[in-house]
Amino acid sequence: MHLGFMGMAGVGKSYWAERFAEAGFTCFHCDDIIASHLRAELGEALVTVHDLGDWMGFPHQPDFADKEAKYLSLE
Repeated sequence: MHLGFMGMAGVGKSYWAERFAEAGFTCFHCDDIIASHLRAELGEALVTVHDLGDWMGFPHQPDFADKEAKYLSLE
């Protein structure tokens, strides 16, 4: 069986993923996988989803579009 959790921040995706992991399911966190690819490519210390957000920045920042494109290419 394969399950996927998608949704806005704070709706319980990680909570339920942890409950399923406790029940024996294998969990893959897409943000963690993307961060590991970016770490290898950029040499940045992207450890948590918050680090990833800090690296990406905000839409009004000049380099956001390039970083967003790199992130989306790894999704």
